[in-house]
Amino acid sequence: MEISENTDLRLKELAQSIGSSDPLNNFSIFYGDGGIYLALDALSKKFPANQSIAIYRQKFLENTLENLTSSDYPNLTFSIGCVGFMAGLIVSESEDYDYEELFKPIDRAMIGLVQEFRSKDHPYDPFKGILGSMNYLRFRKTVIGDEWEKCLNEVVAYFDQTKYPFFDGIIWLEDKRKDIQHEKEKAMLCNLGLAHGEMAILFWLGLAYKETKNPIALSLIKDAFKAIQAIAKDFNHPIVHYPSVINKDNTYNGSDIAWCYGDLSSAIVLNLLGEVTELEAIKIEAHQVALNAANNVLNLPIPDDSCLCHGLAGNAYMLNLLQERYPAEGAFGAARDRLLNDLLKADNQNESNTFKGYQNREFSYEKNEMERAPIKNMLNGDAGIALAILGMEDRNYRYWDRLMLMRY
Repeated sequence: MEISENTDLRLKELAQSIGSSDPLNNFSIFYGDGGIYLALDALSKKFPANQSIAIYRQKFLENTLENLTSSDYPNLTFSIGCVGFMAGLIVSESEDYDYEELFKPIDRAMIGLVQEFRSKDHPYDPFKGILGSMNYLRFRKTVIGDEWEKCLNEVVAYFDQTKYPFFDGIIWLEDKRKDIQHEKEKAMLCNLGLAHGEMAILFWLGLAYKETKNPIALSLIKDAFKAIQAIAKDFNHPIVHYPSVINKDNTYNGSDIAWCYGDLSSAIVLNLLGEVTELEAIKIEAHQVALNAANNVLNLPIPDDSCLCHGLAGNAYMLNLLQERYPAEGAFGAARDRLLNDLLKADNQNESNTFKGYQNREFSYEKNEMERAPIKNMLNGDAGIALAILGMEDRNYRYWDRLMLMRY
């Protein structure tokens, strides 16, 4: 990526915005101090002479560790619990302390959850369920040894056991993903997004095939891909390729161009599957979906949000990955630059010309709706924006994207 003269300035502004904020006093990698620490850690490596960033980093690290070690029963999910934060410590290669005594009981707990996956029918949700446990264990595979392959095969067996015929292929049902609570969710048959459903399952089946050559994983990928192609044909949308949700009444919910849902993240996963399986049909579909998404970014209005999950930063980051995947095609770089230029503008929807952080939307459970606010966390706020900019600028700062299923 060609680095804008505004990039370093914006990164330092983001470091100030993130680091000077009060700790959120939860260790979530996506919504709390775990993700803020990860961003400040990367920023401190980018600007090693900046003592303020180093101090901010240490503040969030120590606060998060204190919350973790003082909790009798820490939440063990990936996105909102301690597991994602601990995976962040691994990928960032933190050497502040000897963390092994923290990791060992979590290893045992995560292995135990995965091994009883089928018998107890745990929700599989990519980040709040068993697949979140796997997203921690894959960064511990050199420590847990043979247990890693057993866990991968257990996940493959579960998805083979719970597959659901659809068109001439297979899907997986929404009521297996999580405990259904809301009326809107009760109407859903299948969730297709990377953050919540089908694309995450395909990511894991691809990783299982890559590392174990389990033939059942390959068979499931092929059958799921047949369904995905049929769904896209039946959806027949004039702009986007895939819907976000299939409902029980055989209708579809429209989709977006984002990491959580939509064509860009789907293209990222399909590219990974194409490389792992070497199936030409998947490679062709991946390219078509990616190119359509890039052209949409070039021709549709700029998103209102700036975040990793559903905004400028996440889309620009994925387009940058696709530009590297398809270097001969200019659409990906042009689409990335369009979003990045808007991301680096001085005002960014603030009333003052002095940059004070971005405004983004995040779901408010109190109000049961999306609410726009200055957010600092990784998924929907300034921490994630900083990580995206750093990762586009320098491959050495991309370790975080594996936490979000963008790379094996």
